[in-house]
Amino acid sequence: GITKVGEDVVKAIMDKRVADKSVEPFIIVTPNGRSNFNFFDISFSNHQAFYSFGQELRNDLIPYIEQTFNVSSDRNDRAMAGLSMGGMQTINIGLCECLDLFSYFGAFSAAPTSYDYNRITRELNKFEPMPINYFYNICGLQDGIALSSAKNAAKILPAFDKRFEINKNFMWHEV
Repeated sequence: GITKVGEDVVKAIMDKRVADKSVEPFIIVTPNGRSNFNFFDISFSNHQAFYSFGQELRNDLIPYIEQTFNVSSDRNDRAMAGLSMGGMQTINIGLCECLDLFSYFGAFSAAPTSYDYNRITRELNKFEPMPINYFYNICGLQDGIALSSAKNAAKILPAFDKRFEINKNFMWHEV
């Protein structure tokens, strides 16, 4: 078994999958999601850095990755996912600002600052007719911080946007 912790475990799992040819080679990029000079400042006063990350993602990070590595620039070959703040950024930035760059999404216990389904639907309409290949959402029933906002952001999206089809390209999962 794997005895390493954290990102080493993820890397080992992914390397094994590539080696046994159960997946094609790929890269995972894990930025810290704070876009400003004081990215290390995690105080609430620096919260705007979480929201401006979309501009850095579009204008700096993705162009750098494309210039540095042999990767596809096709949105159908890209996914964005995150936990907590990263889940919020997946919803607010990935779906609502960068649908032209990504087509697979995963939000895990998305932070309470996630947009609600009304705003998500409005933002998605700016990208008509771009399809969403898959949107997976998961949140713990005991998560007193994320559960209600995650439900309001994602659980009912299929009722308001026909691009989301339950069990086809959309999954809401409570654990």
